[in-house]
Amino acid sequence: MVTREKMQAVMEEYCRCESEGDKEGWLALFDPEIIHEDPVGGTNTNVGLEQIAAFWDRFPPNLKVELTEPLIKCGNEAIVYMRAQLGDPANPHVTERIIDNVWFNDEGKITRVRAFYD
Repeated sequence: MVTREKMQAVMEEYCRCESEGDKEGWLALFDPEIIHEDPVGGTNTNVGLEQIAAFWDRFPPNLKVELTEPLIKCGNEAIVYMRAQLGDPANPHVTERIIDNVWFNDEGKITRVRAFYD
């Protein structure tokens, strides 16, 4: 079972990679069979690294993502609280509350993400 510390470190790296434009670093966090729903209920369910890489290519400009609270761990799953800022840095759009349900394998790779936000 993956530890809370490992989950936290992976999610900090997830945010760093998105904020700094590190696509290769971000992709390295995922299991090859990743299932990624962003947002839940939308049309953006991506399966596998190839689809996740294409999802990355659609990120909005100047995306900055940060964790806002410690994650909640239950088994190999976590609830992760984040916020995102995107667009013009002088007048950014801020998504204050993003809640991701993230599943990890025993090695700490992300196997599933379900992203909830308005």
